[in-house]
Amino acid sequence: FTPRIQKGFYAAMEAPTQVFKCRNHESCPGGPPGTCSGGLTGTPCSQCAAGATWTGSFCEDCAGWRQVLWVLAVLGIFAFLTLAYYLATSQVTAKATVLFSTTA
Repeated sequence: FTPRIQKGFYAAMEAPTQVFKCRNHESCPGGPPGTCSGGLTGTPCSQCAAGATWTGSFCEDCAGWRQVLWVLAVLGIFAFLTLAYYLATSQVTAKATVLFSTTA
């Protein structure tokens, strides 16, 4: 005898009588123990497999362009902060600041 789990709940195949309530009812469709939707795994259907990310409705493999985009974003922020520091501390900017404050 294998119990059938209601929608919104999860039970592992190893322990079908230990039932967990899912945060998201769509990720736990019910049915036989160990059933998750959208490629989710874990207890209770809360994580994607290694190398995948949750898109809101299913697990999707991490594409290379996403990783490149994160690296470019971090490098862009670093370049902006470096440029802002040098512009704020350069002699030309310091003289212009004094000039603007004395002409007002």
